[in-house]
Amino acid sequence: MRLRRIVLPVIVGVVLLGGLTAVQDTVFRERIEDELTDKAAAALSEAGLDDVEVAFTGRDGEVTAKTEAAAVEAGALVEDVSGVRVVQAFGPDGAVTGEDGSGTDAVGGDSEAEATTEPEPSEPAVTAEASPTPTAEEREAAQAELDRFRSIGFEHNSDVLTGDGLGVVKALAATLTEHPDVTVRIEGHADITGMLAHTQDLSERRAKRVLDTLVGLGVEADRLSSKGYGETRPIVPGKPDPGNRRVEFVITN
Repeated sequence: MRLRRIVLPVIVGVVLLGGLTAVQDTVFRERIEDELTDKAAAALSEAGLDDVEVAFTGRDGEVTAKTEAAAVEAGALVEDVSGVRVVQAFGPDGAVTGEDGSGTDAVGGDSEAEATTEPEPSEPAVTAEASPTPTAEEREAAQAELDRFRSIGFEHNSDVLTGDGLGVVKALAATLTEHPDVTVRIEGHADITGMLAHTQDLSERRAKRVLDTLVGLGVEADRLSSKGYGETRPIVPGKPDPGNRRVEFVITN
């Protein structure tokens, strides 16, 4: 009877903690979506594309326009909004791939129709300043430092950081601050268990947890992306090993 009295509060605490974590993740994601939607809508309005619809899932956007040319232009504008990862544009005939016979590359390229009808600007166009790109030496040095942060502690079977794990992420944030020109993909990996769906989900949530924590510590969100690989890329293939459970950081620019 005494054991049951002890175990019940523990179970309730774990359930509440999991629920709180899920709520925090949802609130954070919705806040990002709202902010990006507002910024994208403002950019479209400034360009005279008020009738284009824009929506976000996380940092991935979709724009829907009444003409293919407007969809291409809107996609390029929204893709340039800070914090946006990718944009899919839709016209009246569906997704815009850029293969319209006029040599258009991808979403964001200039169409032939736009090139022939767009009036000459009366003033020099203002272009956004390009993000600095690290040199090969800077990239190599930064990657070597990032490779030291693979061992990030999480609670068992959870994406909740342990105290030590949070300390590692804080040190990682300081390192990223020292290398402001690099962009990084956070990759989550799980150990081999045979439960593929579970390990895939867990690896994704852990990678996203690290990303969210880094943003909370002041690292710019548009420098980061996350991806989970489950148990598909083990360090020790064919059998369970603690080394398979890790988070890796890969420079992407």
